[in-house]
Amino acid sequence: NNIYAATNGAGVFLSSDLGNNWSNFGYVTSQIIFSLEKGPLGLYAGFKNKGVYFNTVVTALNENVKYEKDYSIKPNPTDGQINISFKDYTEYQLSIKNSLGMLVLNSVGNSSSSTIDLSQLTSGIYYVEIKTENNKIFREKIILN
Repeated sequence: NNIYAATNGAGVFLSSDLGNNWSNFGYVTSQIIFSLEKGPLGLYAGFKNKGVYFNTVVTALNENVKYEKDYSIKPNPTDGQINISFKDYTEYQLSIKNSLGMLVLNSVGNSSSSTIDLSQLTSGIYYVEIKTENNKIFREKIILN
């Protein structure tokens, strides 16, 4: 079982032993990865300002590996509001970008949970970025119906 991981600025890495050892995957190193997705024919890595890389060698991502996130964004998909909650953080900066990478919402929070109103946005795919008080960054794709 292979695991693929995208990084912000170091490319895509591959682990064949459930995450104990990692190696660079293909020529997608030293790039800022915006999105890493499993498609029906392989692995797609979207680069910031560089296009999309596709590799047909990959047949699946390991979907059985579970990890615990420091935050949650629910519901996803949403009809207009998302609830964000954190385990260990209370102060954060939130930005939401549309599928073209344009900033559509920016806010600052100071609570371990918050509700964000997205009703003024059109339906589509958006990317949430949260930066915590200790500069930890979380990114997640959300779908607005």
